[in-house]
Amino acid sequence: MPAYQAALDTMPPRHAAAVREYVAAVHAEAAARRIETNRLQAAINPRNSGNHHKNGA
Repeated sequence: MPAYQAALDTMPPRHAAAVREYVAAVHAEAAARRIETNRLQAAINPRNSGNHHKNGA
């Protein structure tokens, strides 16, 4: 991410810190959403595959 770092280097330190904090928060939110999505998919998939076999499809 050289362009990202180069952009941060042009900012005043407090602005760069705010951007880093925001980006970290966005990454944390994305990770939490991936975890929740995986949890929900795991809860749904066994039921669907079980129903699929019971229906003979």
